[in-house]
Amino acid sequence: MLRKPLPSDIPSFQQKYIENTPVDILSFLAAQLTSFPEFINGLTEAQLNYRYAPEKWTLREVLMHIIDTEQIFNYRALAILRGDKATLPGFDQDEYIAFTSFDHYSKQDMVELFQSVRRYAITFFNNTHNDEWDLIGNISDYTMPLHAFPYMIGGHLAYHMEIIKERYLVEK
Repeated sequence: MLRKPLPSDIPSFQQKYIENTPVDILSFLAAQLTSFPEFINGLTEAQLNYRYAPEKWTLREVLMHIIDTEQIFNYRALAILRGDKATLPGFDQDEYIAFTSFDHYSKQDMVELFQSVRRYAITFFNNTHNDEWDLIGNISDYTMPLHAFPYMIGGHLAYHMEIIKERYLVEK
């Protein structure tokens, strides 16, 4: 049965993503499918290119990080549900951002990427059976149950939206 993960279900460094998520996570994911694209579409190019400190990501890079991470979480959930016993690799978010220039991604590009990745997640999780939610996967140097992933996906976006509001969308 889909349930909110306990702190013992996930590594401590990922608990910040789920601590403020609602129990009805599938409705939360669906609400974000509308609210996040609306947020992106409301941004100016100046806001997208803003970084609050010299070595920090631009807002556009943060948005692409959110989308990249959601895609990675989706793959991990898929691998667990399909019985993949291999240890799934971790990823270095800073290397993912540093390796590619995101300047050419338009708001429409980001919205389309997000919507496709999120629609996949919603359909995937809505079709997961109750007896499958407690399947466990090996990721890098930790394990994680399948039922953690919808919460990780919704919570990761919510976590970064708070950072965006606090650090990127402030009066200068």
